[in-house]
Amino acid sequence: MTYSNINKDKTQSRLWQIVKQGSFYWILGYIIYTSLVNIYRQFVTLKSAEKRVDTLERRVDEIESEKRRYLKLNNEATSSTMIERNQRQYFGIGTDRDYWLILPSPTQNERLVSESYDIETEPNLIKWWKLFTGLR
Repeated sequence: MTYSNINKDKTQSRLWQIVKQGSFYWILGYIIYTSLVNIYRQFVTLKSAEKRVDTLERRVDEIESEKRRYLKLNNEATSSTMIERNQRQYFGIGTDRDYWLILPSPTQNERLVSESYDIETEPNLIKWWKLFTGLR
């Protein structure tokens, strides 16, 4: 080997070391960059999942409150007081303690009123005379 070959080998080996170190740093930089990108994507995914979980939890709370309201309505509707009230209100069914007032129909009322006005009344003087004399 000549001197030029030795220098050439040193230059090539030095160059080769630079290339090896440079490619190592490039590969290391690429790994770090892709890791950071993946960490960012995971962060965004977790944030969107948190938002979705929050909306679903709110919806579950709404559904549970609606369920409680419907259960309360169901309990009211099946209670004995509600059944009795509906019987009275819609079907006219009462209990033994109830008193019922039967009103005449409007046409019957009109007839009764017209008959009361058709009666001829006696003058007051004759009524007083009958009262004090006892004559009828």
